[in-house]
Amino acid sequence: MNAKLIALAFALVALESFSFDFRNTLWFMSREQVVASESDTQYTESDSEDGIHAVMYNVQIEGSYGFLVYYFMDGKLVAGQYLLFGTEEEVAKIFEESVDFLKTKYGKPDDITESEASWYLERTRISLWLFATKFNGWFLERNYANKKEKEFEGEAP
Repeated sequence: MNAKLIALAFALVALESFSFDFRNTLWFMSREQVVASESDTQYTESDSEDGIHAVMYNVQIEGSYGFLVYYFMDGKLVAGQYLLFGTEEEVAKIFEESVDFLKTKYGKPDDITESEASWYLERTRISLWLFATKFNGWFLERNYANKKEKEFEGEAP
C-alpha cells in the first residue's frame, strides 16, 4: 500500500512539472500526433522545396486574424508559429500582451526591444516580432523552435 502511494506521489509530481514545447505538443511528434492534439479539424498542408512540411490552421486572437502553423522535417515537429495580421494598434497590443504572458510563464526575456523579444529555454527558442510590410500592413510573429534544429536557428521558416 505504501509503495503504491509513493509511486502515485512521484507520478503527480512528474505530471505537475511536465510541460509541452508548443501548445499541446512536444518536439519530434509526428504530424498525426500534432493534428490529433488540436480540436480544429480544418487545416491546410503544404510542402516546401527544402523538405519542410507545414500544417496550418486559421486563428483569431484579440480581433486579429492569422495562422497557427506547425513545421515538420523528416516527419517530426521542429517548430511552431503564430502569424497574426491587423492594424498597428491591434498587433502592438497583442505584442505587449504576448510579452507579458511569456514573462509570466518563462521570466524576463533574454533579448528585448520595442518590436522584438526572445527567450532561450532548455528545449525551445521563442521569438516574438512586430513589423510592417509595404503591401500587407502589420504583422506579429510568435515563433517557437526546437533548439536542436539548426535549420530554424530560433525562428520558424
